[in-house]
Amino acid sequence: MLSSVKVKNIIQANYKKDSKQYDEYIDSLKKADIEPVLLKDNMNIVINSAEINIHPASKSKYESSNDYSIITNISYGAYKFLFAGDAEEERLSEFINGNTLKYDFVKMPHHGRYDKLTETFLESISPQYAVITCSEKKEPEEGVLKILERLNIKTFLTSNGEVVINSDGKTLSVNQ
Repeated sequence: MLSSVKVKNIIQANYKKDSKQYDEYIDSLKKADIEPVLLKDNMNIVINSAEINIHPASKSKYESSNDYSIITNISYGAYKFLFAGDAEEERLSEFINGNTLKYDFVKMPHHGRYDKLTETFLESISPQYAVITCSEKKEPEEGVLKILERLNIKTFLTSNGEVVINSDGKTLSVNQ
């Protein structure tokens, strides 16, 4: 991706993994002459009238590498969007305990994998819309889809095609 899109900065979790995939990622950063920002504290960025809040994991050791996921929320006008990375139980628990906001849209954590906190997480944020990044080979778990349906959250799966979110800060539409 770095070879096809111009990238100035990369903000990444303060986590290093001993894997071929991680090594390839670091090599691609070096080739693109990009020094990543290792996120250790919350970071707030304002772009035009959108406020982006980037939250790193609060602990230095997790059982699952997915719990190092950065959780990002964006406020734009009257709307709030939440991107939960690949967060699993420990990270979701941290988020739920520190969250006071309701969100209009959520990118579901961990490709729609079920976690015992999935329902609590969704109830704590009360979204109207959810997107699950998945593929035909790796569909979301049925339990997650049932929770989303029971909570009356309109859900989109990327395995069904591109999801388009449009907002001017006063109106919001999510379509596929």
